[in-house]
Amino acid sequence: MSLAKTKKKKRRKKLFTSTKPKVRKNYQQLYSGKHLENFSRLISFDEDLYLDLAEGTLIIGFDEVGRGCVAGPVCTGAYSCSSFYAEKQDLLNDVKRSGQLMSGDFISLNNRDRYYAETIINETNVEEELQNVQEISSLLLLDDSKKVLKSKRKALCKALLDLPYFSADQHLFHSTNMQSAKYIDKHGIVKAIWRSMTENLINIVQEHLDLYHRYPDEILLLVDGNKTIQNLAELSREIFKKRKIVDFSFLELGLDCKQTHMQLKAEKNEIIIRQKSIVKGDSHSSLIAAASNLAKDKRDDYMKGLASSQPEYAWVTNVGYGTKKHMLAIQEHGLTKEHRKTFLSNHI
Repeated sequence: MSLAKTKKKKRRKKLFTSTKPKVRKNYQQLYSGKHLENFSRLISFDEDLYLDLAEGTLIIGFDEVGRGCVAGPVCTGAYSCSSFYAEKQDLLNDVKRSGQLMSGDFISLNNRDRYYAETIINETNVEEELQNVQEISSLLLLDDSKKVLKSKRKALCKALLDLPYFSADQHLFHSTNMQSAKYIDKHGIVKAIWRSMTENLINIVQEHLDLYHRYPDEILLLVDGNKTIQNLAELSREIFKKRKIVDFSFLELGLDCKQTHMQLKAEKNEIIIRQKSIVKGDSHSSLIAAASNLAKDKRDDYMKGLASSQPEYAWVTNVGYGTKKHMLAIQEHGLTKEHRKTFLSNHI
């Protein structure tokens, strides 16, 4: 399932007129510099990669959630937003000032906040502007999805899907994909993850076409873990055939190959793909961390939906992991079509 933003956005107005807004003492106490430091580190990682790439290269972060579950699908996320690396300093400034304005919980909307917002923003629609500030400040939560509080993830994901643009040619693409327990049992968890990531890659390529009316020449895939997507060519051919895609293809090259699309004289719709695996990538790369949280949010919502008809398995809380309560429920009620039989051979 593709969830990509394809409409161009106008250059946003700066939220703050001063480069050094005055911060009241109570906000100095509530505002955590650790959040900003972590956010700056994440986007700096991707900026460093971007500066070493051919102009126009699209960078996409990939991650998966649900690998170790005994029930439910595995879900992967893919995320690409040029504001993270091409407009890093503008974004960092906005996030920093928004964090200074909002409370430590990033959700305070009292009259004092409105007054302060009106003072520094000088806008008539203070409520709307303060909502924007609140949303941008939620980006400070960006981290490995396992470290983000469940109660905060919705706000973070909303901010990720409506990130500010600072120039007319910026982009934001994102996609999530789930592979079922049945597919996992038939093909194994590893192929399910690789296929899911490949589905997301193709989704984003098509969304790029919708936005710019052309395909990207080159793409760098940042994959969480110690391995890149294996058998990408084979998996993409399977998906191309299923979707009846015939108008573009992938040419996979190693990271050590520095030749550009033009130098290789690649075909017009032949997209150069390079991959980089990053161990604990969701703690290093902003794009991978974003993909991780979007996938986590998508899969958790799916498992909660299943729980409404089968509450005995407590999927609302365990989201498919093999907790003690979940395993006892399997012993009492048996397996469902959402259970991964190959993961539960001792319980069949």
